[in-house]
Amino acid sequence: MDDTIVGTMLGLSALLVTTTAVGLWIRAIRTVAIGSSRIWYIAAFVLATGMSVTALILNTHWVGNVAGGLSIFVALFFFLTAAIGPQKVDTSAIQIGSTLPAFSGNDEHGKCFDSSELLGKPALIKFFRGHW
Repeated sequence: MDDTIVGTMLGLSALLVTTTAVGLWIRAIRTVAIGSSRIWYIAAFVLATGMSVTALILNTHWVGNVAGGLSIFVALFFFLTAAIGPQKVDTSAIQIGSTLPAFSGNDEHGKCFDSSELLGKPALIKFFRGHW
């Protein structure tokens, strides 16, 4: 088989591996479901980078060069993000049944809310994460 075809297919395959890993990574972030071990994401990004470098070393068609270059850029970015940015769980978070700390804020109607109003009453408070 011609090296140009092999390189192009390798570059496109690397881009497929990269986009799949990125898609799964983003889905996990959106559902706050990234586990403590991100080894599979890191392995996929390293694999895609290796495939892309090999594709670029071979004499590839321009499609393989673009796919390989894009895959290297995206895979290295997400690899570094996964490697240096672990999600940390705060051990001092409020536990079920513990006393509610004092805070105030606006409710859904814009009225001022103070947590002291709930003193002595069971309450379920749900905080939504912001989107910006």
